[in-house]
Amino acid sequence: MSDHRRETILENIKTTLEAVTSLSTASIQRWNHRGNPTVTIPTIVIASGREEKERMTPQMICRFSVFIDVYFRQDDTNAALDTDTLLNALLLDIEKALSANHTLTGACENLIERAVSPFEVVDQPPQCGMTLEYEVLYRHKETDPSLKS
Repeated sequence: MSDHRRETILENIKTTLEAVTSLSTASIQRWNHRGNPTVTIPTIVIASGREEKERMTPQMICRFSVFIDVYFRQDDTNAALDTDTLLNALLLDIEKALSANHTLTGACENLIERAVSPFEVVDQPPQCGMTLEYEVLYRHKETDPSLKS
């Protein structure tokens, strides 16, 4: 059974982030509607968003959003540093990795960063993080979404 091109793209984002040395202790996961564990910090959760398609026979031109949520908790070992400094270091590593592989090993035409939004989770223990939004441009055959056109 073939996978939809979106599935290949999302898996390639996960694989790209797993190869980043500074993220070697991070838990990098795909979105699960039952919840993603955030015990291991940092935790990175990859989820897809809205997709728009345009028919250009014999192919479909597709754009969809990917959201990368980065969960972080500042502990005593780095308490002297600003939280923004630590988050920006993670952001830099993620941006560099995805910029260097912006076609996700040929799975898409382009991966474009659109936004970065910080967030704070008021829970025990408190967490913070950021959501990165990317736009993915790809094409597939009009008659088969698993085949690149």
